[in-house]
Amino acid sequence: MNSSFIQINEISKHFGSVRAVDNVSFQIHEGEFFSLLGPSGCGKTTLLRLLAGFEFPTNGKLLLDGIDITSLPPDKRPTNMVFQNYAIFPHINVEKNIQFGLRKLGLSKEEIEKRVKDVLSLVKLEGYEERFSSQLSGGQRQRVGIARAIIKKPLLLLADEPVASLDPKSSNLILSLLKKINQEFGTTILCNLHQVDLAKKYSDRVVGLIDGKIIFDEKSSNINEAYLKEIYS
Repeated sequence: MNSSFIQINEISKHFGSVRAVDNVSFQIHEGEFFSLLGPSGCGKTTLLRLLAGFEFPTNGKLLLDGIDITSLPPDKRPTNMVFQNYAIFPHINVEKNIQFGLRKLGLSKEEIEKRVKDVLSLVKLEGYEERFSSQLSGGQRQRVGIARAIIKKPLLLLADEPVASLDPKSSNLILSLLKKINQEFGTTILCNLHQVDLAKKYSDRVVGLIDGKIIFDEKSSNINEAYLKEIYS
């Protein structure tokens, strides 16, 4: 296991006078399920967008498996993201949504069909290939989003509040699925959460953020849940 697979080194991101991320440093080990925990506006989403290449830092450096990705555009990074709002196309069906990320890879029709079949099985959506977004529940839409994010086999899977819009049962199903992907395929996962109990249940390690700054970096087993609920209430 690479102990410094992801390195976030003195990263800051300013939007005018607002310091969304303020001199943050931490490392993520290869194969970890790592979570960022904190309330809305604490800097979690900005950090994920910096790693994805949707934003670029004001200061600092980002390394992925020893490669400086700080200035690379999203399509040059071995990352993909699961979004809070599902981000699936309403005008095409489930199968075509999942295929979308493969179209520029030059894969054969047979390879694309195999990957889609495998990932549909993984997210338990066999038989839903022809359905559209309006015909799916919130949890099913998020499973499509996860399928589309992992089908390109990213080295780092980013999940931005993937259960924020879901009920408790669906939230646990989605996070259990992400944990399965993490454990069975060794995919390194960085997940944004604001629910203390879910962060502790599913994560290997958790970084807590307040106002763009780290307030703790702990193994999930070491987290004092009652203390954290008081901080984030």
